[in-house]
Amino acid sequence: MEKSMRFPPILISTLVLSLMPVFALALTQAPASAEEPSASAKLRKSLMSSRWDSSYVDLAGTSRRAIIRLDGEKGRYDVLDEQGGVNLRGDLSELRYEIESGGVVVIRGTWSAGGTEGYLVFRISVGVPNRFMGNYGLDPAQGDRGNWNGRRFFTLDRKNPPLDPNFQDRRPPQDEDLGNP
Repeated sequence: MEKSMRFPPILISTLVLSLMPVFALALTQAPASAEEPSASAKLRKSLMSSRWDSSYVDLAGTSRRAIIRLDGEKGRYDVLDEQGGVNLRGDLSELRYEIESGGVVVIRGTWSAGGTEGYLVFRISVGVPNRFMGNYGLDPAQGDRGNWNGRRFFTLDRKNPPLDPNFQDRRPPQDEDLGNP
């Protein structure tokens, strides 16, 4: 017959209490990077499901306004007419959200609309997370066709965000827009 060892309850209590500071110290000294994502990683995650009011100059040289919806690796954009109605719907695909040095998240991907497709590059800084400065073109080897810039919607009503009818940001990206001095 096997005899089991029994420890007095006072001994177990003393052992548990003596080890508590060791466990507390181990928990408080865990590396922060393992527990908390960086500001860039948080921004990257938030961008994967976001909406933007943007402007660009199309291939024909006409200034356009577009509402962009990003949804992970895909998205869409609605080009608006002067009254705010949808004039053209385009698709975004192969979207990649890359973290670069200096707290900048770069979105690279493909746009397509009306039988034409090309590339896009949007840059968003942790320091200015509500704006992107970007460019687009048909073929990267041929160079950019124009700027594509935008402002993020932060609204509770995601289906009907307030629109600024005069928004046209056609300037090239500036260092201060990317959070650089």
